[in-house]
Amino acid sequence: MQVERRRRLREEISLILPAIFIAVVVWAIAKQQKLETNWVTGITVNMLNVPANMDVTRTPPDVRIQVRYPAELHNWAVARNFSFSIDASRIFRTETDQISQSWKYQVDTRDIQKHNLPETIQVVQVDPPYIQLDAMLRTTTATVETVTTGQLPRNMEMTDQPQPRPEQVTVTGSAEALQRFAQSHNTIKTTPIDLSALQSSQEVYPKLVLPPGIQIVGRNNATITVDIGLTERIVKRIYESVPVTVPILKDNIVAKLKPETVSIEVEGPDTALRQLTNEDFEVIPARDPSQTVGQAQKIGIEAHLKVTASAPRTLVRMVRCIPNSIEVQFVNKPPVVGPIKPGVKK
Repeated sequence: MQVERRRRLREEISLILPAIFIAVVVWAIAKQQKLETNWVTGITVNMLNVPANMDVTRTPPDVRIQVRYPAELHNWAVARNFSFSIDASRIFRTETDQISQSWKYQVDTRDIQKHNLPETIQVVQVDPPYIQLDAMLRTTTATVETVTTGQLPRNMEMTDQPQPRPEQVTVTGSAEALQRFAQSHNTIKTTPIDLSALQSSQEVYPKLVLPPGIQIVGRNNATITVDIGLTERIVKRIYESVPVTVPILKDNIVAKLKPETVSIEVEGPDTALRQLTNEDFEVIPARDPSQTVGQAQKIGIEAHLKVTASAPRTLVRMVRCIPNSIEVQFVNKPPVVGPIKPGVKK
């Protein structure tokens, strides 16, 4: 009888133990499947690899995430264990042809980084689903300063200071580079322009010498146009022994002049003055003299360039006559003595 009881006890125990094991397993599984879902707020949107000459703003500056996790890991689902970063270098162009750029970034749950969290903690949603990114270059306005070297040819001079086009450009750089640039009064110099090689007004195309860390916005290269206006230098020259001409209104009188020739001081471009000779000038009274016989009179004189002169009249200016007056005396014209005919007594 006792043997039978022991046998039955062993059979019952062999059935109870698996049942207990199964119950424990079911309980553990059930406990693990008890998940919680919650929103974690205050996840800051961090910008990575932002170009040094660019400022990027994000709207909104932070997001919230919906997290699913086992109930026993509730204390792990906090903001400090998550982060959200956007690589700006993969979004914004680093060229300087645009001052501002915008981008609507679509957020993915994979953008959320978990820090030392078990895989059972899952990010299932991000709110909002988009981040507005606005990038703006750090810029300032620079003044272009034209640099020259050498001397103009002796017969040339500038009509005005060299004029760069444009006179100002927009530049960009990091905060440190722009601060250094401000210490140089925000001025960019050109490569030197050799004045000795210039013979007339013209455009030249020097490059801009950019300080370290400074770039020009909106230009494919650092070359500008400089307008240099040149004119021939005005000089003075004296032409000597130019005859004075006094118009005679009567056929029976002549004019005696003291002096009969004068000097003329003229100014104009050297090349124009070199073309002139005494034959290109006429010196006449400044007023009509009284043509009375026997009366000596002092009259002012003035010089003019003839219409047929070798140089353009618009380039030449008469400065003065030396002397500026002469003495004129009108006298009767002496009779004309013809040849003596044969047989005629004197």
